[in-house]
Amino acid sequence: MPVNIICNRDRHYNNFGMIRNVNTLQIEKSSPIFDTGTSAFAGISENKIKTLPLNESKPFYKYHEEQIALIQNIERYKFQNLIGLDEEFNELLQRLSFITISRRDKLVTWLGERIRMLCESKMDTERVF
Repeated sequence: MPVNIICNRDRHYNNFGMIRNVNTLQIEKSSPIFDTGTSAFAGISENKIKTLPLNESKPFYKYHEEQIALIQNIERYKFQNLIGLDEEFNELLQRLSFITISRRDKLVTWLGERIRMLCESKMDTERVF
């Protein structure tokens, strides 16, 4: 889920590893590898950032709501605790002279929207897209 929140657009099937039992070496389950090198629009020009769709996702589904629907037992996560993080992020970015106002605004908007998306996601598995 952090990958969604930080706007990592470089999602692919190579970002997964396996958790193995240390005694038996049996595979227990898969786990994401948090590759954040292209997060927060790193390497993307401001002009292109303005045109990026808010909800585009990959690799499993085209939209973030569809990927969120894959989360099992989503109620165990307290996404409401993230409310206000976009404001704190804005304050932090204001201190950085190398980030333009328009880039900062886009980053803050995306963070806020993604947090709201998580907070508003239904806690059931009967979603239709």
